[in-house]
Amino acid sequence: MVALSWLCTDDLKAKTEIVKNLYSEFGYGDPHKAHIVLLERYLLDLLSRLAGRPFTRHALQSKPILKTTLVFIEQQRNLYTDDGKHANVRHVLGTLLAQEWLAYSMLTRLYEGARNYQHLYPSNDVFHEHCEYFYVHIGDAEKEHKHQAVSAAACECHCAADLQELAASFHRFLDITACYWEGISVAMQMTARPH
Repeated sequence: MVALSWLCTDDLKAKTEIVKNLYSEFGYGDPHKAHIVLLERYLLDLLSRLAGRPFTRHALQSKPILKTTLVFIEQQRNLYTDDGKHANVRHVLGTLLAQEWLAYSMLTRLYEGARNYQHLYPSNDVFHEHCEYFYVHIGDAEKEHKHQAVSAAACECHCAADLQELAASFHRFLDITACYWEGISVAMQMTARPH
């Protein structure tokens, strides 16, 4: 989605801020440190510990995706492409701003949840070694991404009407994200109920 925001703007400074975000997401050029790789590594390790056997990438990918997650992905893509029409740069950058504004808070809460599984690791050090995904984001990346998104949005915001466009997509993203987390909450409650 960040790459889609890069495509929508012609402002060089805004593009530069977005590229910084992408470069960070891709591990500053180290494929082993790409954030998606760190997340997958963490999830596979945790799921293996929970299952008491190796959990593979294939097993992870074969799990069904919640309908509410699929809806979120579609709605998010629509916000980044302006519902499939020519993208309004302020709508797209307002969406990016909301995504990056929420990311730090979401990741700190996810990390607090991850700490509930610390007992599965043989030592405190081993647990922390496996939490690199969280530390990369909490320690630096998400704070930088928030500032980069603010800078990119500011490049395309020149008047009150521009600010209203940014704000509208910012709030739409907050709404769809709330529905996404609600879907996860409902699914967790359904799983926790005795059969």
